[in-house]
Amino acid sequence: MMKQEVHYMDYEETICSQKSPTANKNAYIMRNQEMIDNSDVCVFYYNKDYLPPKQKPSNKYLPKHQPKSGTAIAYTYATQKKKTIINLYQD
Repeated sequence: MMKQEVHYMDYEETICSQKSPTANKNAYIMRNQEMIDNSDVCVFYYNKDYLPPKQKPSNKYLPKHQPKSGTAIAYTYATQKKKTIINLYQD
């Protein structure tokens, strides 16, 4: 039996780059959502307790901002879309 190769760059170049050609945070979120939308099963390595480092405030009167990780955003999206999720992370 022959294994089928997966070409991740082909997917990004043909599908995702048409929707958001710039490489910013929103582009990665859109790319992940597009992959989730076109998948039946989503495989993650997601630790729900992980938090990225806090971002410095842009103004001295604002508190530090705690961003969500990209994986957390994608995991939440896949859950909302009721996708079958395989999480490889184990405590």
